[in-house]
Amino acid sequence: MRYSDILIVLVLFLTGCGSDSFEIEERTVLTDVLTLELTFGAENLPDEFLLVEPKYLPIMAAENGDIIVDDESRLKIFDSNGNPKKILGRPGQGPGDFDRFFNTSITSTGYITVVNMGKTQGSYNLFAPDYSLVERKSLFGSQLENELRKNYDWSEFYYQDIYSYSPKEQVFLIVARKIINENRISYDAYIYCKDDSIISALILEKEESEVGLAEDGYLHSTYSDGTMKVIYSNTGIHRFVKDKRHYYTIYVYDLKSETQTEITREYTPVAIPDSVIYRKLEFPDNYPENLIERRKTMKKSALKN
Repeated sequence: MRYSDILIVLVLFLTGCGSDSFEIEERTVLTDVLTLELTFGAENLPDEFLLVEPKYLPIMAAENGDIIVDDESRLKIFDSNGNPKKILGRPGQGPGDFDRFFNTSITSTGYITVVNMGKTQGSYNLFAPDYSLVERKSLFGSQLENELRKNYDWSEFYYQDIYSYSPKEQVFLIVARKIINENRISYDAYIYCKDDSIISALILEKEESEVGLAEDGYLHSTYSDGTMKVIYSNTGIHRFVKDKRHYYTIYVYDLKSETQTEITREYTPVAIPDSVIYRKLEFPDNYPENLIERRKTMKKSALKN
């Protein structure tokens, strides 16, 4: 439900749409139950540390308590008391410079990796735990890329995230695609590397329709930095019914030991009301006709699930 929908429902509820009256139950208000452990944005900040348009992801916390915020194509670093500490990067294409769009990760060892997603896609900056620049590296023509092209028949791929534990030990999240019988197949590939050589890999496949929607469920995956494990589940595949009871399975794959654990839990299916399924699509004035048709096609595809 959109935020505006929530407000409308709340107003109608509080004003009472019918003649019936209601009483608000008194409840005990809890106080002093939360404690802020990390804060940033102290008063009287220097201009360069003011937050202009920070990304909601990622706002990261380092092992030493520092808070790292992606803002103005830079990483602004504050200590745990909100005091300005350091700024990494600036827009550009040189060592330590960032594209307009980039992804950032920090690992338990304190290394920060900034993957460029714009004009210099396929390159990244690596910063040490003391925030000094270790290197800016391009992956085009690298040993890793050569191994990927040799081992997998992807038509295209790009580097989404890089988790660096040292300059020589990294986990790459790679998004790849290929076409099979007019169907676009996408992959999330987690590649564990040492000295630019592949040690292990987990390749997760997800079939997509022509409008980018899976016909029945979707793959969800995430990476656990501290354990070097991938947690994943496909909502269309990894569920089953037994004795009229519904179950789903989550998988945990260890990139170091190359072992996998299954976690199965029961769940209660919830039907989506027809009022939601068949809700009329609304578009603003002068909305492009091709986008309207795309939205309608996507909705038809979703209704098949």
